[in-house]
Amino acid sequence: MPILVQNELLLRLEMDVRDARSAVLSQQILVDQALELVVEARKVLATRRLDEDVLEKYRQKAEARFVQEQSYKEELEQDEIGNVMHLSRRK
Repeated sequence: MPILVQNELLLRLEMDVRDARSAVLSQQILVDQALELVVEARKVLATRRLDEDVLEKYRQKAEARFVQEQSYKEELEQDEIGNVMHLSRRK
């Protein structure tokens, strides 16, 4: 094989290698950016889970308070009914 042909082949191979390295570098940049997004998404998810836990505790407290208030109202109604019945028997 003549030297000129070999040199041409070597030049083409070098260009192919450079192109491949460039493509790999571009892909690596995209992968690094995606990894940064994943890290951020995990942080946001952790924060949202903590927020969810806090909201769930508030919901449970509000529900307990509601049940307690309903029970208290029911007790007042029962007392009132008892008083009315007692007063009506006295008459």
